[in-house]
Amino acid sequence: GSIGLTSHHISGMDSRIRPATRIYECFVEVARPRDNEDAQIKYVYPKDYVWEVDTKRQLPKFVFPNKFVNEQEEHFTFVLTDLDGKYRFGFCRYPPGGGDVAMCFLSDLPWFKVFYQAMDKIRDLRLDHQGEVVEPFLAGFRNHSLPLANDSVISILPEAIDVGQVFTFALPDLRKLPEIPADVNLSSLYTSLHHNVILHLFANMIFERRIIITSSRLTSLSAVMHGAVLLLYPLYWQHIFIPITPLHLIEYCGAPMPYLIGVHSSIMEKIRHLLNDAVIVDVDEDSLESPYTEDLNAIPADVIANLKRVLKKRNTGYGDNLAKAFMLAQVAMLGGYRSSLKQKQDDKGLMFDEESFLKSRPNMEEFLQSLLQFQHFRQFLNSRIDAITKCNQKEKDVFDCELLAYEEGLKGKFSSEQLKGAFDKALKSSKKMGDKFQKHAKNIVQKIMEHDMPEFSGGGGGGGGG
Repeated sequence: GSIGLTSHHISGMDSRIRPATRIYECFVEVARPRDNEDAQIKYVYPKDYVWEVDTKRQLPKFVFPNKFVNEQEEHFTFVLTDLDGKYRFGFCRYPPGGGDVAMCFLSDLPWFKVFYQAMDKIRDLRLDHQGEVVEPFLAGFRNHSLPLANDSVISILPEAIDVGQVFTFALPDLRKLPEIPADVNLSSLYTSLHHNVILHLFANMIFERRIIITSSRLTSLSAVMHGAVLLLYPLYWQHIFIPITPLHLIEYCGAPMPYLIGVHSSIMEKIRHLLNDAVIVDVDEDSLESPYTEDLNAIPADVIANLKRVLKKRNTGYGDNLAKAFMLAQVAMLGGYRSSLKQKQDDKGLMFDEESFLKSRPNMEEFLQSLLQFQHFRQFLNSRIDAITKCNQKEKDVFDCELLAYEEGLKGKFSSEQLKGAFDKALKSSKKMGDKFQKHAKNIVQKIMEHDMPEFSGGGGGGGGG
């Protein structure tokens, strides 16, 4: 049933994922643009799909964002944003050898690997002379109920045809931190970019800069774009986000507000004059041009030193070590938000005490002061207050588990050595703390609802999404 998904993806209103009503909206095949002709939709499943305004016209331009023909197979994901700022994903596949027809699944679920594998499966069926199984497979896939929170796989039975085959795909657990190599986006980010480039990019995202990422391969461009925003968790990028930019949208690169835009390298020369002070990350060159290199220095030095140390370790490229390191950086910086939530005078809900927040992390006041003006932090606060007051926080997210482990490690002291110790301890103990925290969670929620804020020496708890 469709109710399962809310628990499959714990997300606050600050997350840009919209609740899905089905596995995917439609599957399309699009023919490559010819000399003077635009790309054309050749096939749609289901045939009677009712298109949202403008999507049908825009979709081919996103599937073929430029005229450049790449000989390699490509898997990439574009994003359509609705008026509420929520995402709909377009998962695409180009055949190897510069073939003429691309596949695309349109879905609200951030299931990168699942849809990439489903398109590979369709290709395999056709190569195996089982083309007649494709539509029954698409039907079984689309009509499958949304998975429940603990489902780790989805098994598709082709409809109305007995082929004796079941197609099974591993599902991402969106309540957990993304892991390498399972998460294709984070894996690609980590293997494509030097740790200094990753750190500068992280700092530029924290400071909500205008950021262009470019590559000659849509696969790499898409993965690094979608991987980069994962580093901000529990914050979510709140501004323009166009991971694959079609030609008709390149003027967005001249927008005066923050953005994160992915541009194929064949288009870069056309837009250079628009970029002014934009940060440019070139994935192929593993380079970053930025007028804002001081952003990295503005982030507390201890936090960056710890991130650098973790990024240089060989085992960072496995499991959730990379995601965990960046989340711990956020815990170290934002963790005082919870003890800064105070009961309003009239008893109607909670308010955020900025003064208390600025004092929550000695030696970080200047940084926290700048953080207060950023939209991702404001949205984070609103979402957490919203979650506490609505008490829909039966399940704590990973950020809170870490926060508790970290505060325990610090015991209120904020020396560099303590911070390093807390980082190391939290990396080791996060698994144990998660189990322990589940037991405390009910008790904590109860206390919060009775306005008796639990004190964890520098802040605690919250709700929201992974």
